[in-house]
Amino acid sequence: MNPPLPTRSKAPRDDPLEIYELEEYRPPPLREDGLLPISVNLKLPYRRGGILFWLLRVGGVVAWTYFVCKYGWDLSINSVINPVRHNVSFFVFFIFHLVFATMTLLLEPFIIWYRARAFRMISVSCVLYCGWGLTLICWGWYHARYHPYNCENMPDKFPVYTRFHLHEGDFIAGMGTNAASVYVNGKKLWQISQEEKFGRMHMFLSAEYLHRSGNGLSQKNTSWPGDTAVSDIWTNFSRTYDGSDGTVTGSCHGRPWLQGKFWMHQNLRFEFRYTNPETGETKSKTIASDEGQWFFKTRTRPLVNLRDGSGKEVFRAQNTNVVCSAGDGDYETSLVPVGVMLLAEKIYNSGNGRYD
Repeated sequence: MNPPLPTRSKAPRDDPLEIYELEEYRPPPLREDGLLPISVNLKLPYRRGGILFWLLRVGGVVAWTYFVCKYGWDLSINSVINPVRHNVSFFVFFIFHLVFATMTLLLEPFIIWYRARAFRMISVSCVLYCGWGLTLICWGWYHARYHPYNCENMPDKFPVYTRFHLHEGDFIAGMGTNAASVYVNGKKLWQISQEEKFGRMHMFLSAEYLHRSGNGLSQKNTSWPGDTAVSDIWTNFSRTYDGSDGTVTGSCHGRPWLQGKFWMHQNLRFEFRYTNPETGETKSKTIASDEGQWFFKTRTRPLVNLRDGSGKEVFRAQNTNVVCSAGDGDYETSLVPVGVMLLAEKIYNSGNGRYD
């Protein structure tokens, strides 16, 4: 008879894992500087797609900066962010531009990329942010010094411009002389005097600027048609039966050669007929603005663009003491709107309120 086999004690059924030997897992300690481990850094979505999306937003900052600089300095553009016509909307547009650029180029790299240890991208974003700030500063300095968008610096487009002197000299003393100066092709050619008679504003070329040459004194510019140009203009601010806000009469060498009228609400509009004193040829001309509203206030100088029937810009007032004309090459009638601009400039300097 065989001896009984040895029996093995059975493990309790309530804990079957006791027969295995397990090692206790201990996670690595967290870094005190708050940086994520490199293994986590390599799995972040910002490694490819996020960086491309960030570069697209950097391009948006560049485009936004261009529009801020362009519309902020070129006041002739009629838009909803014109800083004179719509100063609130331009202010909001500019503030959002600053916020978006700061978040894209500065805050986001330091908040997200710093924790991801993307120090190279942080350096790139800092360089871009400094470049963006220097661009705004340099652009502002360049336009404040050279005024590239001012019409007096566009001789090919506006060969004639008038600079007002109503805030200085004898005009303030009540004499009316040296109210403005007329420049032709960048050269100072005529002096304008202004007076008020019989309820009308009288503007006329009162002096000519000459320069010394080998034969004595001569005219600075020979392109001005002195025998045919309207040099004496009467502007009457009284409404007529046809709804116009006033009339304008021009003469050359004491004889009237121009008759017209103008409207100032809402757009500025001139309609006149001019007869050439040498050829006897008569032509009708209409120049008008299409902005919907032109500015004629005490806080801002005149801001208006006048175009002819073909849409060509003929006359520009740019919210400064300079107005430009002869955009269509017509020297003879280039000073016709200056009488209205003189009144607007006078109201701006005297602070008597808006003309009505």
